[in-house]
Amino acid sequence: MRIFILTLFPAAVEAYLAAGILGIARRKRLIDATLVNFRQYGRGRHRAVDDRPFGGGAGMVLKPEPVFDCIEQIEREHGVCRRILLCPGGTTFRQATAGQLASEERLLFLCGRYEGFDERIRQGLEWTEISLGDFVLCGGELAALAVIEATVRLLPGVLGDAASPAEESFSAWEPLSVEASGAAGRRMTQDPRTKADTNPTARNRELRTPTPPPPPTQLHPPTQRQPYDPPLARAAEPLPLEDPETGLEYPQYTRPRVYRDMEVPPVLLSGDHQAIRAWRRREARERTERSRPDLLLGRPKASAGQGESDEPSPPRGGGLPSPPRGGGPSSLPQGGAESLPPQGGAT
Repeated sequence: MRIFILTLFPAAVEAYLAAGILGIARRKRLIDATLVNFRQYGRGRHRAVDDRPFGGGAGMVLKPEPVFDCIEQIEREHGVCRRILLCPGGTTFRQATAGQLASEERLLFLCGRYEGFDERIRQGLEWTEISLGDFVLCGGELAALAVIEATVRLLPGVLGDAASPAEESFSAWEPLSVEASGAAGRRMTQDPRTKADTNPTARNRELRTPTPPPPPTQLHPPTQRQPYDPPLARAAEPLPLEDPETGLEYPQYTRPRVYRDMEVPPVLLSGDHQAIRAWRRREARERTERSRPDLLLGRPKASAGQGESDEPSPPRGGGLPSPPRGGGPSSLPQGGAESLPPQGGAT
């Protein structure tokens, strides 16, 4: 199996790939793991791979050009890969998913960083989106290593015992026969005449187990206690989607404005921050309904009166909205003062 890992921190990933089962699989040449720093595909003197998001906001967004160029070169040289995108909106990773990936010839993992990906990376390429759960990491490297280890250990020859993957949690295990396994004590044997357990280990365990003493007489009736409600259990309940942050995040865009005929939504270039907030709220809810509808169970449907309209609302006095300062819209550059990110700023 060929595995390609696209990351900005290859040294951190290499240390784990060289240890344990993954290191053994590499030394046996059962897998060929290649780390690719896609910063070398960045543009400009500083090899920039990120820029500020259109529409304003915190953080930096990964640009589409380095990712497209890196993936296309890998697939030209080695063939088309099964592309894995580690993101919060992906399908929750399970053991069955690892079994499906184990049958692939080539896997490619894209490890994100910073605020996330430019949405055109998701739109322009075919991906299998995977998430480890409802939490956020600083990057996709740990998630990629978890998926890789769960997948590689299912390959023939990686583990010392071929039956190990079949006899563990989350696996459909059928007990091996005594002749095939060579273990006479795998299952308890019973005498067909007495139905008594003839397994000596189990019988000795029963003899060693002391009989529990009878419960003491209760002089006073027990007081009614409230069940313990741990904080972690309360925090795991779905939060109301009043803000985009309680569900999946809205799509992010950065430079260039047009890349391979894929354009940045015009609202992000308008400079109208109220319209931008409404667009992001709507996109976040639609993405959550499409990818994670369980986060919206029991939540009311948002309406136009709850901030879903792109049109700016009139002032509280009921009159017409006042013109912007500076003589009107023509005084602002295209994209507004904060929606157009400055040049540079790569990290």
